[in-house]
Amino acid sequence: MNKKNFFLKIKYFVFSFLTKIFLIFVNEKIYSTSSFSKIYSYNYLNKKINNLSVKNINKKYIILTHEVGNKINGIQSVASYVFRKFSFFKIRVTNFYYWNQAIFNNHNRLKKKNKILIDEPVFLLPYYNTHFGHYSGEILGLILLYTSLIPNNTKRKILIPKGSKEIDIYLKKFCSLKKIKFIKPEILLSNQVVVNNGVCLPVCHPWQNINYLKNKLIASFPYNNKKTYGVFLTSERSERIKNINEVVKFFLSNKFKIIKTNQLTSIETLSSIKNAKICVTEDATLSHFVMLHRTKKYFVFSIPDDSYSKDEYFGAYIFNEFDFPKRIKIKCELVDKKNFRGMSSKINVKIKDIKKIIINESKLEK
Repeated sequence: MNKKNFFLKIKYFVFSFLTKIFLIFVNEKIYSTSSFSKIYSYNYLNKKINNLSVKNINKKYIILTHEVGNKINGIQSVASYVFRKFSFFKIRVTNFYYWNQAIFNNHNRLKKKNKILIDEPVFLLPYYNTHFGHYSGEILGLILLYTSLIPNNTKRKILIPKGSKEIDIYLKKFCSLKKIKFIKPEILLSNQVVVNNGVCLPVCHPWQNINYLKNKLIASFPYNNKKTYGVFLTSERSERIKNINEVVKFFLSNKFKIIKTNQLTSIETLSSIKNAKICVTEDATLSHFVMLHRTKKYFVFSIPDDSYSKDEYFGAYIFNEFDFPKRIKIKCELVDKKNFRGMSSKINVKIKDIKKIIINESKLEK
């Protein structure tokens, strides 16, 4: 272990210890993501929100934001964290609790951003992420639930970042938009956002978020009258699947419908994912659409199990485990691993493996 890593571990240990002691004295709730969040009953959340809606609460919060990827369909992917505006020390040490430590490592740079103020009363979530996989896996279900619980006569809206078109279709279908105050991700990224009259709502475990969201979508999206034999969800990027042209050609020859990323805003397309006899998808974000809409088994092009990083098992991989054992892996050859993100790595698909699946599934239908 080199000196830099050694001192970094000591630094995290010291801040962890000081944070626990500090929070005991200030009696401040720790808001966090998947590793530390809880599961709450519906009745508890309903009572909590109704109580918060009638109380005259005037707490100040600060929102710090960093990039988590490139723009997708014109929307910048960002992660935002909400802290009580108490002191520099308070903001800094609470960052330790997030599995994504980018805020902790970049605190001084983030602190130098311009400040913008939000004076109107708003509800806040402790954490935001506009990347579709994290948006759907961690907060979208909560947003749908909370907007249904917030009383119609309250003047306090829930503050959320503007998402992609794929997110918009769910918000427009299931939410009262009058209860939402949108903020552009670019504004969050370019500024420290100071909320002068905020109420922070509980953050739930990702599985509770997914469970509510999945049940809502399955109950609401229609079954098609048209019978769809098979669908394949793909970004059609050769940097994800080396032999993607060969794979697409094979699926088309077997009467599969090819669903591309830009088609996922259509209710008809999302319904075909739900209804298809056979469903195959790329890993990562695309597999989330399948997980959320499908009750039957489906197949995912995946890298070998030993190629996933430890961070993925504690982070994004937790969403994938929700649908086990309906989520069946088609293990592919790893061509080029992308940093520590196994799910985004380049793979090579064996056509014979797809043939075997189609033959087996066709036999089951008879």
